[in-house]
Amino acid sequence: MEERIEQILRGEVKTLKNSPHKAEAEAILSPLWDSLFFEEKRRIIQTLIKTADYDSTAKKIYIVLNGTTECHEFDSNIKKIHANELKGKQRQLDQEPTIRKQLLLAHHLNRNLCDGKIKDLNQASAWLGFSQTSLSHILGLLHLSPSIQTEIMTETATTLSTIPEYKLRDISSEMDWTKQAVLWQEIKTSLS
Repeated sequence: MEERIEQILRGEVKTLKNSPHKAEAEAILSPLWDSLFFEEKRRIIQTLIKTADYDSTAKKIYIVLNGTTECHEFDSNIKKIHANELKGKQRQLDQEPTIRKQLLLAHHLNRNLCDGKIKDLNQASAWLGFSQTSLSHILGLLHLSPSIQTEIMTETATTLSTIPEYKLRDISSEMDWTKQAVLWQEIKTSLS
């Protein structure tokens, strides 16, 4: 659907040359368009669209661009998503222990850094809204032994939810996995 909207907007850019949204219209034609984040693309598209309507029975989307009166129509089969389902998934995510979410983020960041999708921590920091220090601490979780990482990923949420991330910094700075295991047990014992 987004591609179809982009096609319509690209076709109408010429008519928007005198629009106050000329820069946004030209952004869609730019070779940089594909490298923009979804949020930025969304902001640009929302600036250019005056109205958008959806007819669920006809499965059609109707769009009127700012600066024009022409209504563009195209087919779309949008599936209905219940807000309760989304809220349920968000509640499930909120119930996950913070250290588990941070460990997953650390692996995700590391993979994207290795693949070159993220240039450096500065770029990741800007994208995610985290400080570079916080990201460094989160990436430090990758220095935990595989057995501790496995336990964080598989342990019950109630056990892990009481362990703050800062307590893991001492463990991850220890390079001896045997000593890490002892420190990990001490933390779990002290919080239970």
